[in-house]
Amino acid sequence: MSDEAATPAADDEAATPVVLFVGPGPDTEVAAALAEALSCEVQSLDPLSLDLSKLCEEASAVVLPWETAGFAGLDLLESLRRGHDYRAPILMSAGELTRERVATALDSSASGLVALPYEADELGRRLGGLLRPGD
Repeated sequence: MSDEAATPAADDEAATPVVLFVGPGPDTEVAAALAEALSCEVQSLDPLSLDLSKLCEEASAVVLPWETAGFAGLDLLESLRRGHDYRAPILMSAGELTRERVATALDSSASGLVALPYEADELGRRLGGLLRPGD
C-alpha cells in the first residue's frame, strides 16, 4: 500500500511543466505571473553552460533568444531539433519581429516567435497554447 501512496506524488511532480529560458529570462514579476498562470516552473539558464541532454529531459518548453552575447539561438534550435530530436515547443524571442525573422524561425522549426521585452499576458497565451493545445 505504501507504494500506491507514493505514486500520485511522483506523478504530480512529473506533471509540472518546466519552461526554460535560455539566456536572459523574464523579470521576477513576469516569471511569477507566468508560473502562476500556467502552473509551471520557470527557469533561466546561461547559454554557455547548457547541458542539452539534460535540457531535453527536463524542459516542457524552451524560450531561446534570437541572439545573445555571441550566441545564436537558431544554432541551438537546430541542435535541439536535429541533433537531440527535441519535440517540445520552442519559442524564439527577439527585440524586433520582422517578417524575415518570423519566417526564418518557423522554417527552422521554432514553434513561434515572441517579442522582447517579455510581457506576462503574451507569454502566458503563447506558452499556454503550446503546452495545452486543446485548451
